[in-house]
Amino acid sequence: MVILGYTAPKEYISSIGAIAMRKTHPLIQYGYVPLLFLGFNAVAIALVTNGFSWWWVLPLFLFAITLSFIAEHFLPYNESFNHNKGDADRDILHSITYELSVLNSVFLLPFVAMLRPWDGAWPSDWPLWQQLLMAVLMADLGYMLAHWMSHKIPLLWRFHAPHHSAERLYGFNGLIKHPVQTTVEVLVANTPLILLGLPQDVALLMGFAVGIQLLLQHSNVDFRIGPFTYILTTSRVHRFHHTNEEGKGDVNFGLFFNIWDIIFGTFKYDKNRVWKDGDLGLAGVQDYPKDFFTQMIGPFKGDMGTEVARDSDTDQTVPAE
Repeated sequence: MVILGYTAPKEYISSIGAIAMRKTHPLIQYGYVPLLFLGFNAVAIALVTNGFSWWWVLPLFLFAITLSFIAEHFLPYNESFNHNKGDADRDILHSITYELSVLNSVFLLPFVAMLRPWDGAWPSDWPLWQQLLMAVLMADLGYMLAHWMSHKIPLLWRFHAPHHSAERLYGFNGLIKHPVQTTVEVLVANTPLILLGLPQDVALLMGFAVGIQLLLQHSNVDFRIGPFTYILTTSRVHRFHHTNEEGKGDVNFGLFFNIWDIIFGTFKYDKNRVWKDGDLGLAGVQDYPKDFFTQMIGPFKGDMGTEVARDSDTDQTVPAE
């Protein structure tokens, strides 16, 4: 560093960096989850409430992804999970495909609603944030059941396997979803809401909230949320679902909250468990294709050897702890 002709020693520069890091870490550690879970959803609600175009939500989500990556860089849970292992390009293509799938689902809602033979009973006079909260609470059970079915039904597992092929957990992993899996989840989780008359604005905010939650669920940030670990479905809990240990990954299916896993006996968490390289991925599967196009087309042709992983996960039921 050169200031008015003076060259600062490297030790001085390093000490400044160390001080900055020490001050930044607590902000990330304790502020990351509230910022994404509450802050970004609040901004999205404000945009829609004040009549802004829906398209403003897309750059807002891209901003959330950017901040998540910055947090992962400064305070990673596992530094190695931040490194490209030949999967970065694939994950970017998956994320683009996922967002397009969600947008298509939102735009199709009015046409699906036309098939409803009765007037909707949705409380449209409620404030938008209350409508979104109601939608999240109702849909969370549907998302959990759709996820559970993706592990239990062989045909659905084919399309869910690409998600579990990731061998590191970081923000983009949550967006690695085959369009068929996304369609199944949207149908199972949102059909009851549509029958009630879910408005398109609320559906858009729901899609945004799901995207934010998928970032939190697969984040590589070493955050702290105390007892809320047992309430919110974050990466601290979701890593147990991505384990490659045979018979251990059939747990923690929830999207937003852990309540349904606790009720159904599929909740698993150990605060002392440390996740390292080689701990995540498909159990018992060797050489699963990693390129995007094979993962998109392959499930239509066969299971690509993933039945081994599904069988490994369903061999035993893991009780709640």
